[in-house]
Amino acid sequence: MNSRSPIKIRRIALIVGSVVLLAVALLFFRIVARPFWFSPPVRTLDQVSLHEDVRWCRLTRIDLRDKSDLLPTLRFNGQTVWPRPDLLPASFDPKLVLTNAMNPGLGVRDLHRRGITGAGVSVAIIDYSIFGAHPEYAAQVAEIYRIGDAKSPTMHGPAVTSLLVGAHCGTAPGAKLYFVVTPDPGGDAATYAAGLDWILKKNETLADKEKIRIVSVSATPSGKSFRPFKNPRLWDAAFERAEKKGILVIDGTVHHGFVGPCRLDPADPEDPAKCIAVLARNRPTYFDGRLLCPTSPRTVAEEYKKGKPGFQYCGLQKETIEAAGSSWAMPYCAGIAALGLQVRPELSPGEIRKLLLESAYVSSDGKRFINPAAFIAKIESNSANKNSNTGHASNNP
Repeated sequence: MNSRSPIKIRRIALIVGSVVLLAVALLFFRIVARPFWFSPPVRTLDQVSLHEDVRWCRLTRIDLRDKSDLLPTLRFNGQTVWPRPDLLPASFDPKLVLTNAMNPGLGVRDLHRRGITGAGVSVAIIDYSIFGAHPEYAAQVAEIYRIGDAKSPTMHGPAVTSLLVGAHCGTAPGAKLYFVVTPDPGGDAATYAAGLDWILKKNETLADKEKIRIVSVSATPSGKSFRPFKNPRLWDAAFERAEKKGILVIDGTVHHGFVGPCRLDPADPEDPAKCIAVLARNRPTYFDGRLLCPTSPRTVAEEYKKGKPGFQYCGLQKETIEAAGSSWAMPYCAGIAALGLQVRPELSPGEIRKLLLESAYVSSDGKRFINPAAFIAKIESNSANKNSNTGHASNNP
């Protein structure tokens, strides 16, 4: 027998053993570890506070019968485990609360029933990663473009997407969406500027009627912020290039941004007069002069693991930290602007901003709340007047 045979046999056995161990490890990760890696573990709580995040929490030990005022302020999802019905207020149904908060409110669904859905308008979002197959917005997603090392989806990307073009949650469910994925965590305006420049390049390949007209950016890539970005000038330069090309960019910056957050009245979400401004912590005038758009209570899409789509309810909001906490306002406003462009595609970014602000409901203390129905009525009225004036001029040369 060859003296080297035992050595060869041991080597082969070692290789086979390594392959088997690797296969077992991969199988363990796929079946056991991976779900925990991508899904937060369920926590059991003994008490709950106002505005608490109880997603993936078990509340079965808590008596919530006298917590009718607390429950609408919570953040929860389909993985929240509630107490049995006799430990909940009789009027509280988590599934109904989540479903009702899909409604954008302020008469938006009435506009949708009239066929004003953003159809024929292309919009874009620059945000953290999404899976494009979530049933809430899969039909609206035209393309997803990734910049740099984008991680798996977080809460943010699916949420803003659903608020803009979501079939149930969106203000413009008929619009076509281009989504630009930025690295998470962000912090570098260069990636946001690259995203906006990609949109400009994309428009060069699209027919005039298909060009992207609105970009929603729930971030502050330049200007003063409690969490400043690197390379802010790159964003400002890209912003100006986009505006010159007829693209309305809605961001959260102090100098470019014009929207802020407010709360809908859960009992009457259609009335802008019942909206309440959400103030920035220790800076109550931070959003003064801005167009306030509903950020709560709203239900948004979530998908942390591919093929496992869901929804989460974002309860009544207490405050923001400067712009942080106003992210839902940008896609809401972008969707309303898309409705306007469906009615009058020739409107410029400046004209859209002007009409949104002029049509706003103004409260007794000077706060401006977005008023979608009045915005569309103003656009339709202006369009009718323009056509009337044109006809009159043609009869009187």
